[in-house]
Amino acid sequence: MSYKTVRVLAFGVLALAVGILLRVTGLAGTLLSPLQEGVTAAAEWVTERVDLGGYRARCEELQTELNDLRRQLTKQQDAVHTATFYRQFLALKQTRSALTLCEARVIAAETDRFTINVGTVDGIAGGEPVITAAGLVGVIAETGLNWAQVHTLSHEAVTVSVTCARTDETAEMSGGVVSFPRDGKAQNGDFVMTSGYGGRYPRGLLVGELETVTADSGGLIRSAAVRFFAEREELVMVVTDF
Repeated sequence: MSYKTVRVLAFGVLALAVGILLRVTGLAGTLLSPLQEGVTAAAEWVTERVDLGGYRARCEELQTELNDLRRQLTKQQDAVHTATFYRQFLALKQTRSALTLCEARVIAAETDRFTINVGTVDGIAGGEPVITAAGLVGVIAETGLNWAQVHTLSHEAVTVSVTCARTDETAEMSGGVVSFPRDGKAQNGDFVMTSGYGGRYPRGLLVGELETVTADSGGLIRSAAVRFFAEREELVMVVTDF
């Protein structure tokens, strides 16, 4: 087959393809046109008979009602939490009537410290213990007129004299680690509480549970990490006197 013949056949095939495409396109337009007209008519019918503005207004009203209900639920949850908080501290007050407590709310928090909304105008001073119903949570480190910063028990600057509840051994806890003498009997799972020695903390405030009691390389000291009972909560109490 010559080159000229191939060119003629190629042009013929191209012309046939273009003809088919034009015919199909025209047919598609013929088929789609009535469908498009029907959709347009249906949309106009819906627009004439349905009050879209009314539905939109009703949706806005329902959204407003939902937001109001959410706010009411939040207030009720806060009230329940506060009631639980006071009930727990009422039991503590009944058993520890000598404690003078000042309620405080946490307004900012970091890993090993947090800020509360009471300060010197409320009679708060540095070194005062901060507690929850579960026990000691920290100590006042810095005060302003209407705020105070609290260092938690895990802070490296916090040192507390504690007593092992089971063995009655006294030891020092610093940065969340208790150091016992080598002949101490404290072991994993024992509870520790404030000893009252030194006068900085009232005796008997729960601190935590001993974990991973180990001896140092020289065998002179036995150390234990403490799993604290009290965690930072939204509401806390400052022990201003005891």
